[in-house]
Amino acid sequence: MSGESIPESLLPFARPEVHRRAAEIIRRHSTHPRDIREFALEGLALGGVRRALELGCGFGRFSQALAHCLPRDAQFVAIDSQEANREPWQESLREVGRGGTFLCQRIADRLDFAAAHFDLVAASYSLYFFPDIVPEVARVLAPDGVFLAITHSRRSMRELFELAGIDPEGSPHDELLGRFSAEDGRLRLERHFASVEARPYPNRLAFDRTSLAAFLEYARFKLPMLASDADERRLARLEERAIGMLSQRTRIEIAKDDAVFCCRGPRRAGEPPCR
Repeated sequence: MSGESIPESLLPFARPEVHRRAAEIIRRHSTHPRDIREFALEGLALGGVRRALELGCGFGRFSQALAHCLPRDAQFVAIDSQEANREPWQESLREVGRGGTFLCQRIADRLDFAAAHFDLVAASYSLYFFPDIVPEVARVLAPDGVFLAITHSRRSMRELFELAGIDPEGSPHDELLGRFSAEDGRLRLERHFASVEARPYPNRLAFDRTSLAAFLEYARFKLPMLASDADERRLARLEERAIGMLSQRTRIEIAKDDAVFCCRGPRRAGEPPCR
């Protein structure tokens, strides 16, 4: 895969309604006491932001939380490759009394904005689709601006891999997180920013017998990322194993550890990386 390309097997993953439902399951079954959006935005001084950019905004889940924290006169631009996300994104902002500009564009290695144009740039669970954009983020970010990136740990979903009988190595999930993950994010970002703060977000998704249906719905959502040959037979086997596991224990837990990276001091092309 190159740039923001999405493999055929992941196309259902990009549908707004499916993604929205999965986000709600995550919210209800997370063991971490705080929402990742609240956790990511905590402590950021956003009162002086005049222009903000979000890359890979999806249907607007993070955009909504971010827009709510921005000054009312701030300009908010969001880019996503899926036209289907336009209306859900706009609706997400309307729900908090805000607006913005949605650009349907493929993100690769170039941003069509002037240098130092934005005070804030964010990429929530998206930078692994277009990691080559980071030097451009540093270029368009103001000297005192902030780049906020949220991503998964490569150890996430290991229990789901096991239940589905899938080897994580070489999976779409493994390939994507090989581009940008909680484990290597700091190293990749320090090449382009003078200061990179990494904030781990340890989390698990817990399902008991009463929430088996929610577990299976989430598994259906994630399977295309776990295996390129995901189908109904594999889902049926996973369901059988999950039922068997819940007959022996009170709940199933799935690792969903994430990390938030807060980057400052953008380095322009040609400047030495920090040591």
